Amino acid sequence: MTVPETPNAPRSEVGNTDIDKRADRIKRLQSRVEALGPVDPNFDMKVFTDELWDEESP
Repeated sequence: MTVPETPNAPRSEVGNTDIDKRADRIKRLQSRVEALGPVDPNFDMKVFTDELWDEESP
């Protein structure tokens, strides 16, 4: 495959670039996150972390 000389060439003309590799990795990670199950809309991260800190205090 010949790489176009223009630096702003469409990715389809350039081939498998670093951007393509990162996009593939992101898609795989998104699939793994999706497999964990639905997000709890009532989850409150602040309350959760506050409870963790309370457990650690003597």
